[in-house]
Amino acid sequence: MEAEKEGSAAYNKLHNQKSKLKQELPAWVFSAGHIAKSEKTLKGDTRPCRAEWRKAERTRLNGLCMLDVDHIKPLSNSPEGESLPARAYFAKIVDDWNKTSSPSGEDGKGGGWCSAFCKHYGILFVHVTSSGFGLRFVFKADAMRGNLADNQQWLARELGVEPDSVCKDSVRLSYCCTREDIIYVELEKLLNYDNEEFEKKFGENYRAGRSGAIASDNHVLGMGGRTSAEGNDTAFDPTTKETGEDKDPGIDEYEKDE
Repeated sequence: MEAEKEGSAAYNKLHNQKSKLKQELPAWVFSAGHIAKSEKTLKGDTRPCRAEWRKAERTRLNGLCMLDVDHIKPLSNSPEGESLPARAYFAKIVDDWNKTSSPSGEDGKGGGWCSAFCKHYGILFVHVTSSGFGLRFVFKADAMRGNLADNQQWLARELGVEPDSVCKDSVRLSYCCTREDIIYVELEKLLNYDNEEFEKKFGENYRAGRSGAIASDNHVLGMGGRTSAEGNDTAFDPTTKETGEDKDPGIDEYEKDE
């Protein structure tokens, strides 16, 4: 698929086929510890169906954050025909960290540098995405850094990658990967993680549809909020709800989830 010219008939056909197959996969909502039931009328039905629909206003945050890196190409020094560019890209990220940023106290032996790297950044899950050309990092957000968008941008800067900004949404759907595509996982912590401080500080704002970045350096990077005519960033105080409008989209806006 990557070899096809984007925009061509063949590319569009394969893209549509891939999208249909992805929608048949089971999926996770990593940042939601709980989603309260609500009603939704499905297409073709006359009566509403009550279920745990992905609605930000019904979601309780658990403090997990997601960073997606998409459209990964083979590295310049990769063998011709490299079929696992995402794994090679992750290995390079870890290797670069080991050479330049690894604290002297980190021990890469035993579990390897992958484990030391993930523990250093609070990463609980890394896997190749269903497209085969992306990486997903699920990690513990720090309320001191800000909300989900702020934490996403922080890790992206640390790793030197370009993030998929839509992952800042609290009800972002993530299609499951195969066992073979798992690079690193702390499964028990991933399934049971619950940061009450994070929910207490940001939950109400997410339920009100406010998901834009609040840290000034992330506003400069275009992760939400507004910039005044004088060039000063407009952030919000979680206690006052003052913010530039950056609403979470509704359920029908999530057709491109990966």
